[in-house]
Amino acid sequence: MALTRPALQRWAGSFWWGNTMLDDNKRVHDVKSWLTDREYMDLCKAADREDRKPGELLRVILRRFMYGNVGAAQCDCNGTNSADEGRTE
Repeated sequence: MALTRPALQRWAGSFWWGNTMLDDNKRVHDVKSWLTDREYMDLCKAADREDRKPGELLRVILRRFMYGNVGAAQCDCNGTNSADEGRTE
């Protein structure tokens, strides 16, 4: 889904002017990432160790990068793991 500049401005502007509530309950946006073969294989191995899908692990890593390990916990209402859950060895 590629947004044109005016569409992106309308979408982003709606958050700043209070027209839309930010909702952390449902993931509706996708982001494409280009990885090398080595990066993808390492991501898959790490995801397997954490008992997650590769895309879910990328989301968790991104949340940890943006919010840290203790902040902005995932809402429990949809049954997904929070950013600080995972492997407990």
